[in-house]
Amino acid sequence: MSGAGAGGLLLPSGILLNLALQGGDSLWGSRFIGYAWNSLGLATVAALIAVGLAVVLSYGVRMHDTTFARVASRVASMGYAIPGSVVAVGILIPFAWLDNALNTWLNNHYGYIVGLVFSGSAFILLYAYVVRFLAVSFNAVEASLGKVTPSMDAASRTLGQTAGGTLRHIHTPMMRSSLLAAGILVFVDVMKELPATIILRPSTSTPWPCGRITWPLTNGWLKPPPRRWPLWWWAFCRLFC
Repeated sequence: MSGAGAGGLLLPSGILLNLALQGGDSLWGSRFIGYAWNSLGLATVAALIAVGLAVVLSYGVRMHDTTFARVASRVASMGYAIPGSVVAVGILIPFAWLDNALNTWLNNHYGYIVGLVFSGSAFILLYAYVVRFLAVSFNAVEASLGKVTPSMDAASRTLGQTAGGTLRHIHTPMMRSSLLAAGILVFVDVMKELPATIILRPSTSTPWPCGRITWPLTNGWLKPPPRRWPLWWWAFCRLFC
C-alpha cells in the first residue's frame, strides 16, 4: 500500500512538473500575483467578518437563550447547506435590483449614475462568502463558547464587568485558539469556492480561480454574452463560460 501510495503521488507530480518545465504556465508572473493577492485579501476579510459575526451570534444566544434567538442563529448559518451557485444567484438578483433603483433615483434627481455599487464590487462577493460559510465559523465558536461555564460569566458580572467586557476580557482569551481555527476553516473554504466567485466577481479585480477560468475569454477564445440577456442566462454564462 505504501508503494502504491507513493506511486500515486510521485507519478502525477512528475508529470505536472515536466509539463511546467516544458511549457510553463501562461498565467504565471505579474498576473498570477494579482490574482493571488485578490484571493488572499478577499478570503482574509471574509474570514474576519464570518468569525466576528459568529462570536456575536453565539454570545447573543448565550446571553438570551430564547427560541427566537436560537432559530435566528440557525437560519443565519444555514447557507452552508446551499450550493454556492444558488447562493450567488439568489444574492445577485436583489442587489442588482437595488443598484438599478439607486442609479435610477440618482439619475432622475441629480443626473448622476454611480454604477454597480453593490452587485459590481467586492461587497457582494464578501456578502456571498459570509452567507455561504458563516456556519463553519459559527459551529466552531459555539462549541468553544459552550466550554465556558456560566459561573465565569456570573463572577465577571459580579466584579463589575459588562456583557461586552466579559466577552472581551474573559471569553475571547479563552477561545483564542478556536477563533483562529474557525478563521482558517473559513479562509480555506473561501479560497476554493469557485461557483460563487465566478458569478459575482467584480469586473475590476479577478481572484485566482476566476483567472484560470476567464483567461480564454480575455484572450479572444470566447466572446462575452450580450449585455441585454436575461439575468438567469447571464449568470449561467458567467458560471460555465
